[in-house]
Amino acid sequence: MTRSSQPSTPRLTQRVYDLLRSLDLFPMTVPQLRRLSSCWNDPFLSDSRLQQKLGELRRVGWVRSFPYAVPSDGRPPHYWKLTRLGFQIAFHERTIPRARCFSAIGVAAHQHTRVLSDILVHSFCSLHEHRLNVFDYRRENEWRIRAGSGTVFPDAAFRVRVGDRSFLFCIEADIGSERIQTAKDVAGIERKLRIYDLFQSSMTAYDPGRPIVLFITTRGKQRVRHIQQTAALVMQNPGRTLAYATDLSRFLSEPSPFTASLFVDHRFRCRPLLRNVPVRRNINAKPLAPRCAVC
Repeated sequence: MTRSSQPSTPRLTQRVYDLLRSLDLFPMTVPQLRRLSSCWNDPFLSDSRLQQKLGELRRVGWVRSFPYAVPSDGRPPHYWKLTRLGFQIAFHERTIPRARCFSAIGVAAHQHTRVLSDILVHSFCSLHEHRLNVFDYRRENEWRIRAGSGTVFPDAAFRVRVGDRSFLFCIEADIGSERIQTAKDVAGIERKLRIYDLFQSSMTAYDPGRPIVLFITTRGKQRVRHIQQTAALVMQNPGRTLAYATDLSRFLSEPSPFTASLFVDHRFRCRPLLRNVPVRRNINAKPLAPRCAVC
């Protein structure tokens, strides 16, 4: 390639920085990223404009896209990730993460990754509409929770500030690939619940480090019920709440999933996760529509 045909470097506007830093959070398709851009000062108003900007950034080597191996009517959807160069542009002083953060996702993880991205986009947009500050985000497998001899890695974790308090949420995106109860305590949701319970039991009820565990499943109400029945069995203190659960379709169709009585606890009571929060400022925002192909 001659010097004259080299692609020109895009202007580093705040919108470009927001785009790059958002792709550092988790992989996203164009519709997911456009939806998340509603949290920026200068959002993208159409998928086509965002696609055009991503194309510019790809030509200079700042982002890459990979196809999802999921059912589709035509061309498979693509998810976007930062490149190593894109990370350096977005975060000048941060240590560059492992190479796997910039590479393609294994096919076996495609469904789970796409569902998790839907959950996080909808969560962040909803909390932003309520004027709530989200911080201390930890991506999938980044935070290791140790309790006793067990270890669990949340699919994602983040804090939300409400007034002078902060709440720590751990997300578990359940696509039905894990058994709830197993004969050997080596895998499964029961094992996760036991570790979370042991970890929570080392803290007071209002300790800001005590996680609020959210199971969001693609498998419907029966799966939600089974998860909470198992939670009730493993809890050391039934007076507390170990985890909350709901199904994905309800979560994505609810504009305010953190303030509505959407999640159920081990007593099968519908409970809001956050109370006394500011009213939504964008009442016309559309929730993400669940995709049958993924569910």
